[in-house]
Amino acid sequence: KAQQDAAAALAELALLPRNKVSIEQNGGIAPLCELLCAYAEVLPEHTIEEANALRRVANNSKRFAAAALARLAVDVSQSKTGRKGEKAEAKAKALAAQSADTPGTGAEGSRVSLAEQIALAGAVQPLVNMLSGDAGLEAQEEAAGALCELAAYEKNRIAITESGAIGPLVSLLACDRSKARERAEAALVRLSIEDANRVLIIEQLVGMLMIGPSPYSSAAEKKAADAARRDDAVKARSALQDSKHALEEAKYAVAEADKKATDAEKKAAELQMRRALADVEKRAATEATAARA
Repeated sequence: KAQQDAAAALAELALLPRNKVSIEQNGGIAPLCELLCAYAEVLPEHTIEEANALRRVANNSKRFAAAALARLAVDVSQSKTGRKGEKAEAKAKALAAQSADTPGTGAEGSRVSLAEQIALAGAVQPLVNMLSGDAGLEAQEEAAGALCELAAYEKNRIAITESGAIGPLVSLLACDRSKARERAEAALVRLSIEDANRVLIIEQLVGMLMIGPSPYSSAAEKKAADAARRDDAVKARSALQDSKHALEEAKYAVAEADKKATDAEKKAAELQMRRALADVEKRAATEATAARA
């Protein structure tokens, strides 16, 4: 829970450019990337409610970590125009040249961007995994947003593609959540800057036109539908079992009725036979009496 709250706070702080520097300098990128792989440690002694609470905390931790990394990756200087932007860029280049031999700088003295640092810290693959929706739909949206920001840089675009992001991002275009669609579309636009990526994206989009979009906007929704179908199947099997049981009971009742009917018929036949025998004995006695007379 503490990690979840810390990630949420950092996500809010990262909205301000000056806070991004502090988060980086205090080593916040690496633990945020590690939090993308958070999981719920559910033990046998946990109740269902406790297990679900642990899963919610893990999923929220992923969501807030992805949101924080997305905001850290935004390069504010890229959106600046005019003399003010040019001065800021010149100042940044001068500072980068002075720190050519310090951590966080490239081989040519250019400072490695926060987006590139985030990718180098191992954020790409966990973010791609979160596109499945297994960590929740909100985490899925934040992951798409983070990948969009990371895709502003060439090396990151290559890493994102190699991690298998294009397919899940294209699938998100068919979902019914506007925020997820917009973020997936923006990420795909940036990824399409690379010629090889553009070909893959176009192929998958054309495929969607031919076979239609997936009826599920995420793996989580597909799992929910599968679970519903399984529940229906269980109910159907239960109803069938009940019907079989009722049929067996009916067969038993019919057999018992037949048995009772057979027993009654036997008793009636025996009674009739005894009566006939009694009549014969009575007639024989009468004839014997008449003979003696």
